[in-house]
Amino acid sequence: MQLYTVRFRGTGVPVVTPEGAVRAFEVSVTLDATGEEAAEARARLDVYREWTSRGWGAEASGALPDLAVIALERVSSLRAPFTAKGVGDIAPLHDG
Repeated sequence: MQLYTVRFRGTGVPVVTPEGAVRAFEVSVTLDATGEEAAEARARLDVYREWTSRGWGAEASGALPDLAVIALERVSSLRAPFTAKGVGDIAPLHDG
């Protein structure tokens, strides 16, 4: 297994923030996988799980965001011991 970080841009379903609803966000996931395709697929599932656990799916009538990969990188063996695994913060992208 190798450690990967996958960054997504999510669109299509509004995220409610203290500043109001936004329709786009970025999120990264760091996980162990056997290759890039497996890393992307598992990371996508992790984001959907996080989305659902926060109740956002229910707010959007069960809709899930469209996720586009904006970066996928293998974490170097030097950085791996210091890299936290899991879903990072879902960062809303505001216009303007």
